[in-house]
Amino acid sequence: MLQDAAAYPDISAVRRVNAVNGDFFVHSVVPGSPAELAGLKPAMEVVSVGSTELASLDVDAKEKWRRLETVNAMIRSELAETGTVYVTVSHLQKPVEIRGIAACPGRFELITGLGTASANRERVAIGSDFVGLSYPEEEFAAVLAHELAHILLQHPDWLDANGRGRQNVRNTEREADQLMPWLLANAGYDPAAAVRFMKRWGPKHSGGLFRKRTHDGWDERAETIEQQLPLIKAATNDQGQADWR
Repeated sequence: MLQDAAAYPDISAVRRVNAVNGDFFVHSVVPGSPAELAGLKPAMEVVSVGSTELASLDVDAKEKWRRLETVNAMIRSELAETGTVYVTVSHLQKPVEIRGIAACPGRFELITGLGTASANRERVAIGSDFVGLSYPEEEFAAVLAHELAHILLQHPDWLDANGRGRQNVRNTEREADQLMPWLLANAGYDPAAAVRFMKRWGPKHSGGLFRKRTHDGWDERAETIEQQLPLIKAATNDQGQADWR
């Protein structure tokens, strides 16, 4: 996971905390991932991806997050074309070769200033002002599971093909609610946390969505989720996994 210090209000503070001089650096590395196996570590300063010098990329003053999205798109493009991506870090003499592996395309990003959660074809975006960030971990995980469900079920593509009328959007939201507790269970959380999230969040925060008629009422959504719980229990194998398909 890369970060761009220029996407934050206080660039110098981000550089100081992470002990880097430039803008782009490794924020975190998943244990056992191709990045870790290639030698990348948190706080390494990234100079280039492929043949592109990252310092040459301009920052959009209105959408500062967009530059990092551009770099992530470059990485995905390189991986899709060749199966590898080369990353140059400041203190190494030669580029680091990272070999990609097949994985879910979904990723997660925190977006400054927004109070919502949403998903497109490959990104779950959580606004920094989203109230769910203050909820217990398993309930916040339920939000991530709902949004990830849209990616797994390829809802954006389906809506592009069939139209984004209220009923179509509502149907995709129901499907995401149904899949939400299954994903929670397979991630090691209590699937009933999805119900608890809906009961905590819904009474105060779901009114706008309900008025648009793109979502069921929060109580209806809680019932939809609850109907999945005995199915999950029955489908869970000895390894604790439940095949949602």
